[in-house]
Amino acid sequence: MALTVLLTVALPILATAGCEIKNGEPTALSISQMIEKGKENLRNGNGKRARESFMTVQEFEPENTDAAMGIVLADTLRLFRLIDEFGDFALGYLGGGNSLFSTQNVSEKAAPRGQGAGDTIQYYMSTVLHPVVSEMSRNLEVCNRHPDFVFRFDKLRLYLLGTEIVTFTGDWDIQDVIWLEELVLLAQGAENAVYSTNLNFNIGYIFDVNLDLTQINQLLSDLMHAMYLILTDPDFPNFLLTNDKAAELMPQAGVEFGRSFADFVELQQSVAQSPWPERGIIAYDDANGNGVMDEDESITANGQHILALIELLLPSLTTVAQDLSDSFLDGSELDVDPDRPNPFPLSDLNLVLGALLGFPVNLFPENEIDLGGSFQHPDNAAMKEMLTDIVACTFYNQDPLDVLACIGNLFQ
Repeated sequence: MALTVLLTVALPILATAGCEIKNGEPTALSISQMIEKGKENLRNGNGKRARESFMTVQEFEPENTDAAMGIVLADTLRLFRLIDEFGDFALGYLGGGNSLFSTQNVSEKAAPRGQGAGDTIQYYMSTVLHPVVSEMSRNLEVCNRHPDFVFRFDKLRLYLLGTEIVTFTGDWDIQDVIWLEELVLLAQGAENAVYSTNLNFNIGYIFDVNLDLTQINQLLSDLMHAMYLILTDPDFPNFLLTNDKAAELMPQAGVEFGRSFADFVELQQSVAQSPWPERGIIAYDDANGNGVMDEDESITANGQHILALIELLLPSLTTVAQDLSDSFLDGSELDVDPDRPNPFPLSDLNLVLGALLGFPVNLFPENEIDLGGSFQHPDNAAMKEMLTDIVACTFYNQDPLDVLACIGNLFQ
């Protein structure tokens, strides 16, 4: 029955694309044609049609890395489109009335009736974003099983709010899988954290802010004040506190965050140690052609030297990422040293700030944060209290250094 359904759906697609079918299966030539058709749709920004082509190939060749990476990139296009559409989704879900808690006129195409903004976010993530991110994860696993693969593709444009924000040019290989997997794990961790948290709040506080972009300092101050009112709103005392799903999902989120930061470290090591394809998306400038990255050779992204500021920060960011990974994984099944606690040292942030400013700083204290314990045994009450105090620091102090000093004092 399953084969009958597969052939009923896939064969017309293959035939329409001009592909040759023998004994109920596509030939190698027709597989190649479907892959090229998918790439053409990727070039044109049509993630939906590209995905259909690559999915058809994958039905017949589940381990085809061209199909797997094609689906990942098609889903990336789809994710950016979904971000653009979230505003319309939210308005439809919440009824489009004066109050975002009005659900009397909810469209039949929108989500079921809910209580507020938090329900909108959670429903959208579970029904719209989750399937896309999960599919990306599955196909990145296919690519990981074939570390020598190369997806040859010339151009991928990403748009946000109608504006092209980046164009990727070059072949995609296993190192690109690492950074894509890093982003997917961050998304999955955020997803599980969101499902574990009460997020309904009075979004009217945000709407009361005057969005005057010509007065950016005042705008930021007003937004922080709105956030403070949201955090201390007596009508929504459970905002940001954990719900009944937290015991199951928060530990998963911690592991996903930890693995994501571990991928960041692995990517830096891969760049420094491995010879990369000449047209790799993420690579290094192998000026002397010896196949390894020397001290005077720069990391490149998308064929361009990365911003000097980012490259300057990479050593300190890698240290922070390693310590964050160890801390998030502390007490989990991936904890490499269960007998030794790995709290995150807040003073690590001094390394990043020092690299940014160009001289050593000692702004953040030696205090340590038990990230692993926070996710393995979730209780957001203390976190919410700390966040409230941090937000208060931002709008009670105008000078950025005073803000940082105020936040630093909270951890003394």
